[in-house]
Order: sequence, then structure tokens, then C-alpha cells
Amino acid sequence: MSIDLRVAKLDTYNKEIILYDCNNLSMNHVAAIIPSIKKVLESLFAAFPLRLHGIHIINTNSFVNPLINLSLSIMKKKVAGRVINHKSIEELKNYIDPSVLPLDYGGTYPKTSDEIIDDWHIELKKHREWFITQSSIVADNSKRPINSNNHLDNAMEGSFRKLDVD
Repeated sequence: MSIDLRVAKLDTYNKEIILYDCNNLSMNHVAAIIPSIKKVLESLFAAFPLRLHGIHIINTNSFVNPLINLSLSIMKKKVAGRVINHKSIEELKNYIDPSVLPLDYGGTYPKTSDEIIDDWHIELKKHREWFITQSSIVADNSKRPINSNNHLDNAMEGSFRKLDVD
């Protein structure tokens, strides 16, 4: 919902920097994530127009590293190269400007991460009607072309079924 709202209504951002804090991640969380990690990553990168600048992971435990390695093996090399597992918050400051880091991550931004989350929750509530409208939009499948027996026609749906080259 957050990405939908940002893309459609609020801004066209230049880059996405994701910060995962694994401080409260347990073995149960990891076990629940592993079966669906491939589908989640594929959906995330295929469905949203993210300009991923970096994924920064902090406060990892030893049992999180296999999940990170599994995720990296599924990602494209370019994206996997942007994933950085930090040993400390001080190391994180070498990659992210402290002026945009919340106070509880050693930054100088005037709010804590909890306050930022609360602000964003209020922003999502402001756009409640828009979300309801968006959830009611569905495809009209009656307008889709009827599948033919020709497997090339199925792969080449649309107005470019025949191409003549001189």
C-alpha cells in the first residue's frame, strides 16, 4: 500500500533505500519466510517500479545469514550487489547520510523510527477512500482475445500478429 500510494499520489522518487532491522527477527519468522521468499522477491521486483539504490541490513543474528544468502541467490546480480549486511550502525552511516537516519539509528533526522511509522500510518489513513477505489478496479476479461489453437497467436496477442519485412 505504501509503494502504491507513493508512486500514484505522493511523489516520483528517484531512489529506494530499504533498511531492514533484524533486531526482533526470530527463528519462527525465518521459518515462515523461507517457503515464500522466491515468490515475494519476484513479485516485489516485477510489480513495482522501484529504483532500488540499496538494501541495508542491520542487527543480524547467525540464523538470519542463511536467509540472506538464499535471497541473494534468487535476486539478479545487479540487485544482489546492492545488498549490504552491516555489522554496526556506525558502518551504516558510511552508506546513508545521517541527516535522513532517525534518531534511534544514530542519525540527525528530528524523529525516531516509531514517530515516522506513526506519521506514515496517518498518511495512509488520509488516503483511505483512494485505496478503497483502487481495490474495486478489476480487469474486464470479456475483452480479452479468445485463445486460438495456434500457439504463436497466444504468445503474440495484440495488434502485431503479422509483420512483413522488406
